[in-house]
Amino acid sequence: MSVLICIDPGHVKGYNRGAYAPYYEGTKMYDLGVMLKEELEKYNGIEVFLTRNSVEENPSLAQRGNMALRKGARCFLSLHSDAC
Repeated sequence: MSVLICIDPGHVKGYNRGAYAPYYEGTKMYDLGVMLKEELEKYNGIEVFLTRNSVEENPSLAQRGNMALRKGARCFLSLHSDAC
């Protein structure tokens, strides 16, 4: 039996600039999501998909959640770095 995980890299490319000038949350969360997907898929029985297939994509929050529901994901992981 496999487990399907949905990774949602929050925001979109170039969104939410950090205190460090070249850092943008939307861009870095996409990079992190891709790396996390690759690592999780090394485990037997784990399947992973991203809500954004490119750094430029920007589905709405409702669309992101519906992707997970429609595909039958058991886990929805939303990546963000702007919280305290």
